Amino acid sequence: MEEQIQPQQPTTPEPEFQPSPPQGETLRSQPDKKLSIYVLVGLIVAGVAFEFYIWEKGGLLPALPSSTVSPTPTATPDPTADWKTYTNTQYGFEFKYPLSGYYKEYFFDSTGVEVRVDDTPLFFVTYYSNFESATYDARLGGGSPKNLFEWASYYLENARRTVFMGMEAVEGTNSGDGLDPNDYYITIFFEKNNRYYDISYRIDIKKEVSDQILSTFKFIEPTACIQVITPARNIQTGEVRDFPTPCDVPEGWELVK
Repeated sequence: MEEQIQPQQPTTPEPEFQPSPPQGETLRSQPDKKLSIYVLVGLIVAGVAFEFYIWEKGGLLPALPSSTVSPTPTATPDPTADWKTYTNTQYGFEFKYPLSGYYKEYFFDSTGVEVRVDDTPLFFVTYYSNFESATYDARLGGGSPKNLFEWASYYLENARRTVFMGMEAVEGTNSGDGLDPNDYYITIFFEKNNRYYDISYRIDIKKEVSDQILSTFKFIEPTACIQVITPARNIQTGEVRDFPTPCDVPEGWELVK
């Protein structure tokens, strides 16, 4: 008897084993996403704030100071640079005067030098070997000056004490200075090394030129000279005068032997 073969029933494959997620994992996934969003938003806000800060401060690098080029100061030209120079080695001083000017030395009641520009008297320096000769005219006129201030006050209007080149001096206005009563000067009286001086400079006309001449006045080392009365003759006029020292004999005079 033949065996009856039973047809096989198709078998259903068993599903593969899938490990189940740990308990609570599903619950944590949602908060993690929210945290990431918060962090991202925070970074964006911080970045925007940082960009605004940088923009407000003008950039990441500090602004370099702008280089300012200072203009080179131009030297003020000296208006007296090419002027002529008068030098007195005996009394130890010199000054400059304009090219258009000239000087004259005078030897009358006093000894000095006068500067004229365009034939206008502008500047005088009178000098004396001692106080007696300086005050001779004042005493001759009835005065009795005993010091620098009294000597100056005899000649000056509004005499006042001042300082000239670091020395005690007396300054005031002087009308005419023995030339023209309509001429006006400032006169300064002072003493240096037992020698007496007065300087007069014009203030009514050409004051700027007078001031410039005065600004060039300076002392130099005087030449030593023996104090001995020295007679001399004026070559042009024949006048004979006694001078305090050989150094006092001016140009245009010759010694009388």
